Amino acid sequence: MNIVLIPDGFLQWLGGRDLFRRFYTSLNAALRSDDQLFIWSNPARDSLPWRVGRVLKHLPSQFPPDVQWIAGELRRPTRRGELRDLLGGSVRYLKTLDHRICRTAAGECAVGSMLPLPPTFRGVPCVQYIYDCQHRHMPQFFSDWEISERDRLFSETLVSADVVVVTSRSVKNDLLQFFSPFRSEIVSLPFSAAPDESWLLATDHKVLAKYDVNPPFFLCSNQLWKHKNHQVILEAIALSMKERKPLNFVFTGTMDEYRDPAYVPSLLARVEELGVAPYCRFLGLIPKIDQIQLMRLAVAVVQPTLFEGAPGGGAIWDAISLGRPTVVSDISVNREIEEYVTAFFDPWSPEQLLDVLVRLDTAAPSWIDADALRRAGAERRRKYGEVLLRAFTRSTDIAMART
Repeated sequence: MNIVLIPDGFLQWLGGRDLFRRFYTSLNAALRSDDQLFIWSNPARDSLPWRVGRVLKHLPSQFPPDVQWIAGELRRPTRRGELRDLLGGSVRYLKTLDHRICRTAAGECAVGSMLPLPPTFRGVPCVQYIYDCQHRHMPQFFSDWEISERDRLFSETLVSADVVVVTSRSVKNDLLQFFSPFRSEIVSLPFSAAPDESWLLATDHKVLAKYDVNPPFFLCSNQLWKHKNHQVILEAIALSMKERKPLNFVFTGTMDEYRDPAYVPSLLARVEELGVAPYCRFLGLIPKIDQIQLMRLAVAVVQPTLFEGAPGGGAIWDAISLGRPTVVSDISVNREIEEYVTAFFDPWSPEQLLDVLVRLDTAAPSWIDADALRRAGAERRRKYGEVLLRAFTRSTDIAMART
């Protein structure tokens, strides 16, 4: 079987980049001897007119304009360069005209995508990805246009795709609840946290001086979006100050909220209002390896989120792959990985969060052997790749039955 992955739609956001890399590496490891894995990207998406059009399309949902996002979109590297940095140099690409392989492989080829397929791929067995239904649970965080666009995209995908993959059972249940009936089969992918080999090298304590971080500290690595719920951490720090045992926090992640440009300034104003600034370090978006080094040196990684498509979110997957303690909000999607989580807390209760943090802060640090982390991660990724490969195989079965 030939499998063609299309990265368009994944590379515009950090979580999407990590997810696409996971799709590619897991599938590549699970391929059988007669399988081939390719990547095809719409060349139009590298052109300046296409980028300008994308900026103009999104301006209605980003008023006042997000100048940083616009500049990044206009200046970003070519798609091929992004993929080389993300996946390495051994990737097999389909050239612009060579994707006709899909039309001649009749039942032995499948395409994986997030966005609707280009006309060239119509009728080809298809596996598509849907992220989550946050807009249905938290409509207050979205414009009417965004809600309508998400509903339209999901509805079209659930009609056109043979198989839809999602990153949790919660997302699958939401699609069944909000969008039934539909044609697609839905496959929930398993938890697959696994460390990169570079993450398991000796810890570099120089990262502390680089970012002026003093241990002991807790780490929260999230984009500063409303549903990530950073406020509960600020309230917990304020409570710790009242008890004269203040806790230190380091925050990493992009410091903008495209849905509400006033949100991040208001959050930072809350830091000053509570008087917790001496115990908060907001580092913004930093290199991944620096984030990982801080994660290894932190007392624990804290995830206060109110909603996720994948259990725990990306930072918790990284922390679990490294064997670090994790403190996670007690919402249904996060319970899907409770066997790996150190402690849960009510995301609306700074008091409960503080109790958990104090217990961890006074506990003796624990470490898991690097070889054990490698083995555990490899086994999770193996299962993930096998489930993903079966989804592609199933899409070809459905397509053949349809014809």
